[in-house]
Amino acid sequence: MNSPAIADSWARIDAWLAQHAPLSHAQLRSPASPSDIEAAEQALGVTFHPDLTASLRCHDGVDLEDGAPELAYYGPPSSLKQIIESTRFLREVGADLALDDDAPGEGDEEVEYEELNAYWRDEWLLITLGIGWQSSDGLFLSCRPGHNFGRVGRYFDEDSPSFTEWPSLRHALADYAEALEQGRRFDNRIPLAVDGVLTWGD
Repeated sequence: MNSPAIADSWARIDAWLAQHAPLSHAQLRSPASPSDIEAAEQALGVTFHPDLTASLRCHDGVDLEDGAPELAYYGPPSSLKQIIESTRFLREVGADLALDDDAPGEGDEEVEYEELNAYWRDEWLLITLGIGWQSSDGLFLSCRPGHNFGRVGRYFDEDSPSFTEWPSLRHALADYAEALEQGRRFDNRIPLAVDGVLTWGD
């Protein structure tokens, strides 16, 4: 399944926000530097998927201020600092609640189940901050080598993690850009521009 490059989707998102929700656009952070991304990888002991690196090279998340752009219920994109803090926090919680790994099966369903059979995986990175802008929910990106490398998942601390319909961050951002431009649903919500701010309606 082909999808636009990360930079192309971010260019579309930037253009829409600048025109329709300039206050939200102003909360987008500058690009992360390659050295900062490399330092974050080393700090977490994880190799970032190229989609995440490309996204961070467009914007290092957002400033968590009033009007910050969100991906509907999934919240605003995380900065490198927030990715590190959230991942470390969730790793600590997950270590206390760890489940025994099942032996991976041979089919796709078995491999997917094996990865999701945990509260949190060390190779998962929380890439958005959900309701309340906390590390308790949002979207995660699997940087676990293998079949699911680069897949986008949905994480809520009161429910089991699951993978979304997006096979990659590239697809998620392309859908986000199209939702803004076309006024169509994203995560079952409609994007609206109100007084220069991106909001979401049911």
